[in-house]
Amino acid sequence: MNSIENLESRFFSSYQKIERKIGERDRIKKEIDEINSELTDIEKKRKIYSEAKRILEIAYEKLRVSTMQGIENLVNRALKTIYDDLTFRIELDTERNKNIAKPVVRKEGSGIYFEGNPLDTSGGTVSQIISLALRISILEKSINPKFEGPLILDEPLTFLDEGSKKLIGEFLKKVSEILGRQIILITHDRILMEIGDKIFYVKIKEGLSKIEEISDLSEIDEI
Repeated sequence: MNSIENLESRFFSSYQKIERKIGERDRIKKEIDEINSELTDIEKKRKIYSEAKRILEIAYEKLRVSTMQGIENLVNRALKTIYDDLTFRIELDTERNKNIAKPVVRKEGSGIYFEGNPLDTSGGTVSQIISLALRISILEKSINPKFEGPLILDEPLTFLDEGSKKLIGEFLKKVSEILGRQIILITHDRILMEIGDKIFYVKIKEGLSKIEEISDLSEIDEI
């Protein structure tokens, strides 16, 4: 009997071990299934994020190109009213995986007229036109929602000669036409006053500023 009991005891012990192993196997299998399910979800999310990133990159590129083209078009349409042989472009230099915009002006038949920041150029009227046009176009293209109301410029042409002031005055008229936006030019310069469709004169009376519309510059004595 002892041998039979021992055999039964050993069998029962082995059976329990097998049951524990089966339970452990089932637990591990369940964990593997859960991990595989999580991996499947992660892969689905990865594909979604990857596709979203691709779509965002395409949208960003389209927006970048559209913005650059809008800026180029505005500057060129303004330039062409004065200089038929000049063309403005924004060229991109890739440096350390960053796109660096570089304004370039080319002259027909003679290559680059100048490149770089117009403010750093001693090109006089051309650089002033481009600098002013860039400020206006970036303001128009970069603000969301788009700002409403007139564009106010305070003495933007102080250091230009008479001929250049007249040219840039015509440029500002063209910009106003292109944008469909009123431009208010604050100036003490009679040449620029003559360019405006309307002239409003601000004078101080008894310590208060008074605004008067005038039709003839001869009405202004102190300028």
